[in-house]
Amino acid sequence: MLASVPATVKEPAMSNAHLISNPNSKLARLCVKAGDAGGKLTTFAALAKVLDVTPGAISQIFGAGKESAGAVPPKDMLGNIVAAFKADGLHVELEWFYLEFDAFADRLAGKVAARAPAAWEKREESIAAELVEFRLHDPTETNREGGMNIPATLYFGSVEFDEEGFAIGVKDATITPLPGGFVAAEKSFIGERAPHDNFTRVAGGVRVIKPQNRGGALEGSPLGEEHLFAVERAPEGTEEITIEITAGRRSFVVTPLPDPNATQPDTTKTGAAEKDAVLNVFLKKALAPNAPRPVIARARLKRGGNV
Repeated sequence: MLASVPATVKEPAMSNAHLISNPNSKLARLCVKAGDAGGKLTTFAALAKVLDVTPGAISQIFGAGKESAGAVPPKDMLGNIVAAFKADGLHVELEWFYLEFDAFADRLAGKVAARAPAAWEKREESIAAELVEFRLHDPTETNREGGMNIPATLYFGSVEFDEEGFAIGVKDATITPLPGGFVAAEKSFIGERAPHDNFTRVAGGVRVIKPQNRGGALEGSPLGEEHLFAVERAPEGTEEITIEITAGRRSFVVTPLPDPNATQPDTTKTGAAEKDAVLNVFLKKALAPNAPRPVIARARLKRGGNV
């Protein structure tokens, strides 16, 4: 569940975490409260019109016949219902539907103050700030119960070693969420939820393949304003999200720096041995230097605590 509730509020004891108990009573109570507040969503038919669905589509989930057995709404329907009532002037939250009816009614009546969500503590590490800047931001809610989008800042560049005369970049890198209290939602990765020029889906995450500079190294921001992926609460685990960026040895691009005073390129600095020597020294700073793929950046979010 996305937001915690006070210990005095009884959670529904259901085998299916997405099952809503007393769906007819809950939606009917919302319609009554909307009327009390001067809203227009006073009937199931009025709600159906706003949602651009048939009244029967509402009745299939929230009709009287579903009252005793409960119902599992389609993934997006519940979020759309909450948004519709909020637009009609009524304060309601998606997670309230998963409470028992009395607790739902108390929340709707304002008898139980909803606790503000705990702040997310953030931590970032990078092999070199010039190579990759990677930061996670506060997650944003999705329409899925317990779901959150993960926005991030991601920027690639190159590290210049003036004394050695080389620059190091990466031509591709893999972004992988580590196991924890949240799991990636189905088909939510960037490059998977819709085709994307800069990302391709791989096992365990996504690979960044563009934008590249003339030397073939990643350069710039591949994400733009999009989020990385969405997560859902795992059955057990910590309130923590950890994401790593890795790059295989062959993904690193080592190029000679141009000498502004030279009339011709220095061919003595273009051999494989010289490049390997510089790269070997650089990779000793990797966050997990002995891993099969060196970790070049890591970012963590932890709700309500230090990371």
